[in-house]
Amino acid sequence: MNRRVCHIITDLDVGGAETTLWRLLLNEKRNMENSLIVSLSDIGPMGVKLQESGFKVIALNIKRNNPLSVLASGILLHKKLLEFRPDIILAWMYHACLISILFKYKYRIVWNIRHSLEFYHSEKIHTKLIIRICGLYSKHPNAIIFNSHNSRQQHYQIANYIHKNLITVQNGIDINVFKPKSKRKLEDANNIVIGHVGNYRKIKGHSVFLQAMSLLANQYDISLAMAGNHVDPNNQKLLRLLKEYGLLDITSLHGSIRNMSEYYNSLDIFNIME
Repeated sequence: MNRRVCHIITDLDVGGAETTLWRLLLNEKRNMENSLIVSLSDIGPMGVKLQESGFKVIALNIKRNNPLSVLASGILLHKKLLEFRPDIILAWMYHACLISILFKYKYRIVWNIRHSLEFYHSEKIHTKLIIRICGLYSKHPNAIIFNSHNSRQQHYQIANYIHKNLITVQNGIDINVFKPKSKRKLEDANNIVIGHVGNYRKIKGHSVFLQAMSLLANQYDISLAMAGNHVDPNNQKLLRLLKEYGLLDITSLHGSIRNMSEYYNSLDIFNIME
């Protein structure tokens, strides 16, 4: 028996959680009629990709500072759930997890937490509040999934996430998709190409990455490729960092990339700072 699953996610921009959802659904494409994807914000680029693949995607377009918008979107979500009649609601990221609790008495709820609290002290006050509130309600979902043992332990220790069904499902790599290419397209083929991916936030470690690369650049012929939301030539803070470390001339900024496998495969070395 195929279970009907409604995926509720905070947004469908290009990011780790959104990409993981997309890959998960593509592996379940034969069962797409039993899947409904709900974005709390707009459709976003990943939502477009899902629609192009044949999945049903709904955008609630919630305006966070507008109580009437939140109320109207909640009513619309309730209506869509009644129509779809899911067996399970799988909530991705904190805002979606919190909203899913409204439906705990009617549906089985699973939270999918894909975030570590390594830099909890530097999170926005609003984000800290949402994390804490979710901790207060963490006994209510049927299970909570984390993508690392470290994240699971941090949420237990810092935000009091207590549940008998705390599950760790680590990220996997499809070796048929991620493999080196003989001809790179991103950078100078004569240099060692080192890449970094992450939305421009402190937790993604852009400054630490650039500091380390400045040491390597003094000894080796390297080129840098950086990608992620706001990692583009319009980011003046990032440009100042590149100038400070003397890396501006050897770095290309790609912003959001839809085909991440193509990007990864074009690198010699991928560096992750989290």
